[in-house]
Amino acid sequence: MGWSCRADAMKTLTKIMETLCGKDPRTSAWRNTWQEGGQSYLFEAGRREHADGAITGMLYRMTDSVHAVRVGTFRIEGDGRLSRGPASWRRATAGG
Repeated sequence: MGWSCRADAMKTLTKIMETLCGKDPRTSAWRNTWQEGGQSYLFEAGRREHADGAITGMLYRMTDSVHAVRVGTFRIEGDGRLSRGPASWRRATAGG
């Protein structure tokens, strides 16, 4: 069983993935990793559903090809607004 969120929140997450992460050419699945400032990062969306339709999750910085350290959290409100997350995500979602 999966989880659900509001469509506006998913549109914002999709825009972030399209702008920063891209698709894996082998599987055509969206990646959850991106490069910023010479570092590699990844995100994991939480599995908990929110009554307001938000998406929340954790942010990690890769220390090598298989290890990562937690560096923060993110929150995309049900209306699609990024209320917490890295600056690169704000730039990716700027302008609607």
